[in-house]
Amino acid sequence: MSNNSAPEIILRDHLKKIFIKLEAEGCPSQGIKKNKVEIAKEWLREIIYPWEKIKTIATPTDKIGPVVLPTLGTLGMDSRTIYLKSVKSGSYIKFEVHLKNPGYLTLWEKNNSGKMWCLSPSFLAPSPLFPAGIASLPQEGGYQDYFNLIGTGVEEIIAAIAPEPPRLNWLPKPKEPPLELQKKPFTGVVSIFGE
Repeated sequence: MSNNSAPEIILRDHLKKIFIKLEAEGCPSQGIKKNKVEIAKEWLREIIYPWEKIKTIATPTDKIGPVVLPTLGTLGMDSRTIYLKSVKSGSYIKFEVHLKNPGYLTLWEKNNSGKMWCLSPSFLAPSPLFPAGIASLPQEGGYQDYFNLIGTGVEEIIAAIAPEPPRLNWLPKPKEPPLELQKKPFTGVVSIFGE
């Protein structure tokens, strides 16, 4: 083995470790032999970076979180002011957001597979104008009554409330299914954040 190949082997080994970590976070390069770097760069630029940019604009709060439904037969809510940090896989939940003022709620979710979705507006929130107080998703009268958590991992939620509807023509309409965000541009996301 020549001295020139030692750095190449070290680089290859480090890249393998990096790709294992990226794939665990949702990068779609698993099993691909060629162009893995290009796939990872595109995933980081188009999927991960926009989510991180939205998170830097958002203000962390304890006024949003999952509510575990007691049983599927009784969909009564256990409204909380302190939300659980973890929820058991297989649980039935709703998301709650405490709104100080009435407004149009835009809610994004990054699920445990790394996919990002716009949950509100969508058929999960057929009435996008929410009153002050506790907003719950899926909304009563929506397409479904609860979310069933499956798998393991971390899910992230970002909510924005604004006095006027978002000026993003690519957001789903109240009767449309949630939109997977990686398929649409994030242009104009900042404009929906109200004071």
